Amino acid sequence: MLQLLKKEVFEPLQEASLLRPTQKTVFLVTLATAARVSEIHALSASAECLRFNDNGSVSLLTSPGFIAKNRLPELGSQAYSLSPLQEDQSLCPVRALRLYVQRTLNTRRPCDPLFLAIPRDKKTTPQFISSLLRNLIKEAYLSEAEAQTEVGRGGSTLTGVLRGTGFEPYLN
Repeated sequence: MLQLLKKEVFEPLQEASLLRPTQKTVFLVTLATAARVSEIHALSASAECLRFNDNGSVSLLTSPGFIAKNRLPELGSQAYSLSPLQEDQSLCPVRALRLYVQRTLNTRRPCDPLFLAIPRDKKTTPQFISSLLRNLIKEAYLSEAEAQTEVGRGGSTLTGVLRGTGFEPYLN
């Protein structure tokens, strides 16, 4: 999965189509926080909920009105703190988040969530966040399956089957 996030379609993040930085950032933030999709959806880009700290970390809060299903209302917003990765900057959630926020700054409204829907005229929903993650995982799986079948058979029978073409093209 992480190998896919290092490929040219994702890097450099500043030049990739907006879908790719969105997918990568959602995945890395989800992985780093171990948060539920509903909590990732509830993260806010407002100044009081998103803070890049002097030590290189980032502090995130869910929107004030959001209450996770496993959290008492009196506890308030869920807080997350992400530290930067020193080893591999291409997989650093803090770097990805910083670049994503910079890329989307001009299209944001004050009440927007942290992650914006694509296309922009759509509303960001937990289902949108879930579909980003699901599609990215599926892409990584298909990419790995394709690499495995090319090594083993010289073709991509398994990849064709996984993509829905079935075995028929390979039976002749």
